[in-house]
Amino acid sequence: MRKRTGLLFAALVLSTEAAAQTCEYPIADLAACMKRTPRAGHQATVSKPPCGPDGSAVGSIAPQGFGEASFEAACGGHDICYESCNAVKTTCDATFANQMEASCRAAYPYPALSSSEDENWTRRGTCLARARLYARLVGGAGQAAYEAAQKVACECCKPAYEGSIQFRFEAPGVNTTGSASLTWTQFEADAVVSRYLPSGTITAMVAYDACDGAQVIVPIATSNPASPAETLVVYSPSNPALARRYHFTFSGGGSFTLNCGSPRMPVTFPGSSIVVFVGPCGGGPMPSYVDESRLEGNAQCPQQRLTSASWSFHLP
Repeated sequence: MRKRTGLLFAALVLSTEAAAQTCEYPIADLAACMKRTPRAGHQATVSKPPCGPDGSAVGSIAPQGFGEASFEAACGGHDICYESCNAVKTTCDATFANQMEASCRAAYPYPALSSSEDENWTRRGTCLARARLYARLVGGAGQAAYEAAQKVACECCKPAYEGSIQFRFEAPGVNTTGSASLTWTQFEADAVVSRYLPSGTITAMVAYDACDGAQVIVPIATSNPASPAETLVVYSPSNPALARRYHFTFSGGGSFTLNCGSPRMPVTFPGSSIVVFVGPCGGGPMPSYVDESRLEGNAQCPQQRLTSASWSFHLP
């Protein structure tokens, strides 16, 4: 049976759910991706020529520089910046502008303080004007290029809590003491609530009456995101009814074999599962958090014969 009214409930029941989560590449919708992760093995590339093809609208303004001033290093750095996962576009654009202007000033330096003439004034001014115009064009029209580069450089991995829980549950005829290492991977989110699917391993000592205790190690079962059963549900600070609250359920199981009876003989209990539920206990509130990146707590729930439970999950 499954009873879901205690702060933590662990029991032996049937469970058959299973699913998996993966990172998305290429990213379909960059704006909807909540966690861009650098793609393994990716190396940013530089355009040839670095500042765009001559003869284009941009190339006619600043082909590869102006006179003695080269913009190629600035352009190449800008390409690499755009194609670096999680780079901030405005930072890339500002660095690009600063480097082009530095090239103009290096090629056409200001005169010494002792000099009354500035022979580079016209060329330096023209170079700086072209650099600034080029930077404005790139900053204003470069969003599509930035997004395309980010989609190449990153993959979209769902936010995931990692951590563990320890629990002991005592019920008539059976005691379960164990721990679980968990990863909770987001599969659904909006402004007020986020939902996560579990994966990991449960290690527990299971003892039935008239049987010796036995250690079992079982994988955690997960649900299909279309009809989730075992989930972590986190309510945001802006949730109007359940601000900063959360609850979760996970399970894992299989066939457990214990030595039972007199004389002792191995007995297999097929289709057994360990189910853990953390939520309201006896009409009380759900667990709460201060920092949404860390879900930590401990509890007892006499109504469900919970002796002890403690957990800590965090977003890396």
